[in-house]
Amino acid sequence: MAKQRDGETADSQPVVRTVGLVKRYRDGVNAVQDLDLTVRRGEIYGFLGPNGAGKTTTLLMLLGIEKPTGGRMELFGRVAPVDPFAVNGRIGVVGERQYLYDDLSAWEYLQLFGRLYQVADVSTRAVELLERLGLHEFRRLRARDHSRGMQQKLGLARALLHRPELLVLDEPVSGLDPQGIRQVRELLVEERARGTTILISSHILSEVERTADRVGILCGGRLVAEDTVARIGARLEPGLSIELDVEQFSSGLVDSLRLQPFVTAVDVATNGRPEQALLQVRVIHGPDHRRDISSLVASHGGLIVQMHQRQLSLEDAFVRLTADNAPLPLPLGVPSGEVSTGESALRAASPSGRGDWLLGPYVTMSLGMLVTTVVVRGHLDALVRNNILVVADAFSLPFFVAATLAMLFLALSSAAMVAREREQGTLETLFYGPVDPTTYVLAKHLAHLAVYLPIALLIGLLFTSVAVMTGLHLNGSFALELLLSVATTAAVVALGLLLSTLTRSVRTAFALFAALTTLFLAVRFGSDLLSGVRVANNYSPLLFARDGAIWLDRLLGLVSPFTALENGVDAVVRGDPLAYVGALTLSLVHCAVLLAAAVWVLQRRGVRR
Repeated sequence: MAKQRDGETADSQPVVRTVGLVKRYRDGVNAVQDLDLTVRRGEIYGFLGPNGAGKTTTLLMLLGIEKPTGGRMELFGRVAPVDPFAVNGRIGVVGERQYLYDDLSAWEYLQLFGRLYQVADVSTRAVELLERLGLHEFRRLRARDHSRGMQQKLGLARALLHRPELLVLDEPVSGLDPQGIRQVRELLVEERARGTTILISSHILSEVERTADRVGILCGGRLVAEDTVARIGARLEPGLSIELDVEQFSSGLVDSLRLQPFVTAVDVATNGRPEQALLQVRVIHGPDHRRDISSLVASHGGLIVQMHQRQLSLEDAFVRLTADNAPLPLPLGVPSGEVSTGESALRAASPSGRGDWLLGPYVTMSLGMLVTTVVVRGHLDALVRNNILVVADAFSLPFFVAATLAMLFLALSSAAMVAREREQGTLETLFYGPVDPTTYVLAKHLAHLAVYLPIALLIGLLFTSVAVMTGLHLNGSFALELLLSVATTAAVVALGLLLSTLTRSVRTAFALFAALTTLFLAVRFGSDLLSGVRVANNYSPLLFARDGAIWLDRLLGLVSPFTALENGVDAVVRGDPLAYVGALTLSLVHCAVLLAAAVWVLQRRGVRR
């Protein structure tokens, strides 16, 4: 916990504070430079800037999605990096684009995040927000069938679901119609009245001007202004302009106005009618001078038809502060959340990744047939070498084939899991909440392992039924094979998750898994083929190739989860408990190492699209 500075209390301590914050990309582009930002508790803070100024990068650093190059950040008085379980549950986030789970309805989507944020009254709260945003009648509609504006409202409902203390909004009214913009504005005002701190980034400056207590304007990665809109305008244009439409105008009025100590200039336009004039009176900042001007006009017999006081608007101030500073371009290869026209067309042409899932079972069956063919062949050779009849255990080989096919399917599913969520953008949305790489990887791993457990139980029941109907003996060693298959499945799923964290698309994850399987098959086929070749010359290249293939096959046997399963089943058939324990231990070691690697890769590569 950061120490409170002198004069600060828990209520006065800023919710967000950055000191000298820097983000530099690998190609040398400085997205954020020496940023000192302070967001006070209970205020609406408008975070503004042109495209590429570094606003989104700053917000992502505050949320822990991007890592800063230098500087210091504090959230709720805690120095970053903060514990996501202690802080992220107090923050609600709405991005410019809402990345939703396509197959979930709006109701299911809110229920999911309600469980993630541990909202006690999630159903009541979800109904309240859906009704407030006009989405209740569409709550059973799948998220992908919502319009963009409806998706934006759903994202806001998700952010407000757990009653956060800090709202971080990046273009929250993007894609909304005027009525939707008004609904969001009213919600933000209500949240501020409830004590919520709101950090909002938007290009709709009129909305920010109406709702924000203070604004910060970022340009070129640097904060060029931070204050209330009125004070920023006063510094840029020291003075106000009061426009008067005066009838029964007299020339002496202008001279009297110019003599007033608070008047800096007077401009007159008569429009060809001497008795009527449009006056523009420039006055210094300070007390309201309109009453003094009205009295002066009346003393000269004039009649004010209309009076309007103008001051520099937020839009004018924004343009002045950023006009002479060209925004920094985004570095190549750095995801920005924006999709190019060409990429949009490609995604529109593809079936949103559904083709990948349709391809999965066919890939699984093909790879499964190849793997089981090779491994079963080696298993049979082992039985022959040990003079054991296959009929002595009629269930080992069928179980091995069934378990291998199930594992391959789960491996492909896990290989697609992280890559698919990253590709859809839902991975980043999850990490806005109380989630870290370790809990995410473990949750996905346990979910896939939970899928295999009923499969293993079903296989056991099926084989038991076959044994009863045929009279074949199903001995107690089958339970050992089931246990080994669970450990191996854990390792195989961990391998799939590691491959998934290495990639940013489902197709690439599938391709990587297929490449590893092909390498395994090539080495196993090559080893079997060359091991039977007799070489008379000790210096023959064929001898070196054979020894190399056999050595590589043994090496892969140490790192391949499927080989551990093969060796374990072989040990059960041979009645070798020591070899079985070795295979079981190796599977558990594979699982632990692969999970640790998946967590490390996810931390390094991040969760952005």
